[in-house]
Amino acid sequence: MKNYKIIYSVRAESQLQQIIVYIALDNKERAISYAKEIKDRITYLSNFPECGTIINSAYPNKRKLVFDDTYVIGYRIDNKKKTIRILHIKHGASIK
Repeated sequence: MKNYKIIYSVRAESQLQQIIVYIALDNKERAISYAKEIKDRITYLSNFPECGTIINSAYPNKRKLVFDDTYVIGYRIDNKKKTIRILHIKHGASIK
């Protein structure tokens, strides 16, 4: 087991909060459970950091993970420090 430390960028934390607020407009309980599901998926990366798709072969440590066919979680692996930095959590429709 690799057990990498997860670090959220300010941007990713803000985007996760925006997701929660948006879902809560319709269903507060679902917003809370959905946020937990996203965080659980991100926590999974601590043991399997390479499970995401490489974004660009020139930068193999920068990856993305699709959650619920809706959100794309961008992250960077630092094998020396044993950390995973969550760069962003974007709705798939917003990615160009």
